[in-house]
Amino acid sequence: MLRPNEFQIGPDANLYIASEDELLINRDTVYDLLVGESKDWAVDIEVTGGDVLHGSLWTWLVFREPQARKLIAKGAMVEQNIVPPLIGIDGKERSASTVVLLDKAGLVALMRPPDQPLPLFTLDKLVASDLPFALFIRQFGANDLLTQRLITEIRAWNATGRPALEKIRAYPRNSQYLPSKNEVVIERQWTKLIIEWQALA
Repeated sequence: MLRPNEFQIGPDANLYIASEDELLINRDTVYDLLVGESKDWAVDIEVTGGDVLHGSLWTWLVFREPQARKLIAKGAMVEQNIVPPLIGIDGKERSASTVVLLDKAGLVALMRPPDQPLPLFTLDKLVASDLPFALFIRQFGANDLLTQRLITEIRAWNATGRPALEKIRAYPRNSQYLPSKNEVVIERQWTKLIIEWQALA
């Protein structure tokens, strides 16, 4: 049973995108992209799966790219290899997860090197076993604009020292605010978010 913030992708409810908002791209289109042709790009930096799924890189992307989401497969869908290999959990129910960026132009996903299989960790061994790996992006479809945008964001995160999130403040969207060196302003429908990073260059 999917939760309210989980959107089924394709014919099986065990493949879904976790999102607080409705997706800007048709879910059938997402599935067609995931099972269609793809191309892999090297980002030329090393990360851990934790950086990507819940750490500093995930935080950076989710605030700077409003369409960053998590793509998840569970149970038998893990074996279909539709979710590019990033992190697998071998627990009561097997799962595979990665981060995707999507818009009307297409879909891209973060992954390990193409020659590496999906690693499966038990939850108690995840942190200790999660060693750095070369980060790649899998581009679904022919349009590489989204790929280049994601590579630019990841390299910016790396170049600024992989900053941790320090503080978030919210103001009415029409308020005037001049950000300091370590802050980024992100405008939402009704609010203006002031994101303060630990060491933003």
